Amino acid sequence: MNAEQRSAGLRALLLPLRQASLLLPQNAVADISFHYEKARDRQGKPDWFHGDLYWHGNNVPVISYEKLNGQAYVPGHHKEKIAICNLLDASGNYPAVGILVRAVPRMLQVEEGVLLTEESAVKDSFALANVRFHGESMIIPDIQKIGREINRTL
Repeated sequence: MNAEQRSAGLRALLLPLRQASLLLPQNAVADISFHYEKARDRQGKPDWFHGDLYWHGNNVPVISYEKLNGQAYVPGHHKEKIAICNLLDASGNYPAVGILVRAVPRMLQVEEGVLLTEESAVKDSFALANVRFHGESMIIPDIQKIGREINRTL
């Protein structure tokens, strides 16, 4: 990595949820979709599972990050968007997970030393860290843990 690449920082996407926002590296989010098939048969399925999305020849489960963490999820007035995030464990049943978001994600350039860890914030079960970037609180989700839970449960 050269000096120019180091100074550029990390390109990330901010995924707005209902009560918070998720922060992921740009390459962790493979696509944004606006349509998925809502689960008709919810028998035996967890409440955080909302349905499936057919994406690049694969079934991708669509989930609510809030419900996965035991929080309330109330759909908004507008149609939800789905951030399709790559799952890192290739041994599982799914190559990706769709996370319901309330708006189209926005790109951020995160410079070294600007992202601050919020030690005092209560961390979600499926979060790596709570952080603050330019005064805004964000959650860095644990995509590996989410993937393991999906493969274990669905």
